[in-house]
Amino acid sequence: LDLLGESRTLFARYLWFVAENYHEMFERQGAIEFKQKDVIPLYRMIAHLDPKMDEAFDILATDMFFGYAEVEKALSVVEEGLAYNPKSYQLTYRKAFILDREKRHAESIAPALQALAIARHDFDAMDCCRILIRSYEHDKKWAEALRYLDLWISLNPSDITPSNAKKDLLKAQELDGKP
Repeated sequence: LDLLGESRTLFARYLWFVAENYHEMFERQGAIEFKQKDVIPLYRMIAHLDPKMDEAFDILATDMFFGYAEVEKALSVVEEGLAYNPKSYQLTYRKAFILDREKRHAESIAPALQALAIARHDFDAMDCCRILIRSYEHDKKWAEALRYLDLWISLNPSDITPSNAKKDLLKAQELDGKP
């Protein structure tokens, strides 16, 4: 790979274009979105050629998680990507997301907080808030859950979902009897 030098990035971008074309072709043929095994090696090659291309790691992890239920492999791919891209919102969020979906709430908090700190826009921040709310609610840390519910409300005041969730959370907190 070192022999390719700077052309590695160019070749990685070309393979990205090829992989996306395959992905679209498979979708048109009715293939299940996250079970397109023919495309996975292309994304792996892209990640090797240009490890700064965090999208390749994200797609690999997403396919491993959703398509093949390979949780630990997905997390390993995310960690590999984060080694090259430590400030990648997408990979940091993907780690929090996978841990949240696996109900590993205590583990999901740190990456969700990191992703929130580097969120690119309000939608990213709201995604992080949802993970944090679920995680803190699961651990009955009501004040923390309410803090991120309030942040979600402030980011999108016209959305009634967080307001309704806040009512439910306050009711759960009252039933639990803890602040």
